[in-house]
Amino acid sequence: MNLVFIVLNWNQYQKTITCLKSLISANRPSGWNIEIVVIDNASEDCSVEKIKEEFPQIKIMVSETNLGFAGGANMGLNYALSKEADIIGLLNNDIVVQEDFLIPFKRATETQKHWAAMAPLPERSNRKGYEYGWKWQKLWCRAVPLENQRKKGIYEAELIPGCALFFNSDALKEIGTFDEKFFLRFEDVDWFLRARKL
Repeated sequence: MNLVFIVLNWNQYQKTITCLKSLISANRPSGWNIEIVVIDNASEDCSVEKIKEEFPQIKIMVSETNLGFAGGANMGLNYALSKEADIIGLLNNDIVVQEDFLIPFKRATETQKHWAAMAPLPERSNRKGYEYGWKWQKLWCRAVPLENQRKKGIYEAELIPGCALFFNSDALKEIGTFDEKFFLRFEDVDWFLRARKL
């Protein structure tokens, strides 16, 4: 199994370095090949130099202009697809993963044969609960939060938090990458709405 992690950075190398340290320290499932790639979205600070200095083994792709979240993410997603990744992980740079977070994910991929995207259960930054995902209300054109799904283990949501996403590369090829009209925010909502039409 080939997994490529994509982490976007824009003028926040401290957060990105913390995220990368947690990723590198995570336990890797047996038989999984994992690559970590940083996409720098035309940072104006010393981000690229600082990240290279800390992690010379990590590939950094630098955009000449700020492509926004969707454009930067697509740069990484297209790279991962070109490398024939089976799964692509897209993480916000302020995410810190738990050491064993890939173990239940591996089990999930073995039991869920047909999936487009999965996400771990992210704890809110204010420590007040978790992001469980949302149900889309077509009539009102809005997302309604799902409540307290934690005890259910694996469950289905129409929209899931975009801060830490795993894409099935076969589904990504069929649905497409993010719509770059969404420079920042709602690119994930648009993607999941497109996925539901298939």
